[in-house]
Amino acid sequence: MPNRTYVIENQELKFVSGIRIGIDYPLTSDFIVMYCNQRKPAEWHPLNYRKSRGGNYLDLRFTHHTNAAHFKIDIIGQQQEPARGELIYFIPPSLQEAKNNLASKKIVFLGCVRNCETSIRSSIEKLMELGALFDDFEIHIFENDSTDNSREILNELSRQGRFKILSRSGLDELFPLRTQRLAFCRNLLWDEVCINSTRPDYVCVVDMDGVIEGLPTIQGFLSSFRFEACWDAVFPVNNGSYYDVYALRHPLICDGDYHRKFTHFDASFGMRNALWFTLQNIGSMNFSSLPGWLEVKSAFGGMAIYKFDGLDQAHYVGIDNGIETCEHVALHSDLLRIGKRLFINPEFIIETHKVP
Repeated sequence: MPNRTYVIENQELKFVSGIRIGIDYPLTSDFIVMYCNQRKPAEWHPLNYRKSRGGNYLDLRFTHHTNAAHFKIDIIGQQQEPARGELIYFIPPSLQEAKNNLASKKIVFLGCVRNCETSIRSSIEKLMELGALFDDFEIHIFENDSTDNSREILNELSRQGRFKILSRSGLDELFPLRTQRLAFCRNLLWDEVCINSTRPDYVCVVDMDGVIEGLPTIQGFLSSFRFEACWDAVFPVNNGSYYDVYALRHPLICDGDYHRKFTHFDASFGMRNALWFTLQNIGSMNFSSLPGWLEVKSAFGGMAIYKFDGLDQAHYVGIDNGIETCEHVALHSDLLRIGKRLFINPEFIIETHKVP
């Protein structure tokens, strides 16, 4: 018996919930549904779905909403020609509806501080502004080894309530590598939320060194929650060139650690040229111009929002075989392992920052 194959394009890269096929006769065929996100489809990947019949159509509803560029349906052993399928688009709520939904939710903000006295107050003000969108929020800050007034400012701010301050000294001796220290600090905050806090709905990890002083706007922050059904973790872009290549992992544009890549260059290039060559493509991209959400294996960019479910199965690691590595990558590898989906949202914009 012949097979029928259809390819449907998702030119606007909207999130898709399934495919509807018009059929007005009995159908017992099997379906294979696949997706491809390449500009010209070549490599197809299977999609899980559930099938339901309704009148003169058949719905193939995906397990997860996806914004892939192409979908392919193979109808096995079908003689009659069914009507061509159409995509069932995910319809996001409005900004106001997303805001109303957060009014019954709780979020916990986590940040690490060291010598950030010039940015702490403005960063905390931004977190208070964002936290006010929720029914309840907390701010947990880990401070270590500051030689300025960071610790004193945090203690002063903590009297406003909603704060939990953890402080340690001497971490340089225990953990000589920067990413090793960061992983330790972030894991202490992580465990504080996963083990000791009242269960929140979301956890937001934030850099406290001035990257969130002016942005995100309320609208930009809320834009992620319009698509809450589509993600498990969401990351921002910058209001200029994308800077956090260290945390970024994508199979095409950044499949590994750029620090390790540029160290293998011919020494005649010099460090400056090797670093420039390694970063020039991604480092010059403006991710706020992306036409759709970008699914990634890892990212950060100064802020990240996670759904709480499953976070107790993920931890930061800042060292790999004695070599520094971005601590966020290990955390996100743990999340991917348990089936979580990670996206960059081009409407979720924060300030530009220097390349780490």
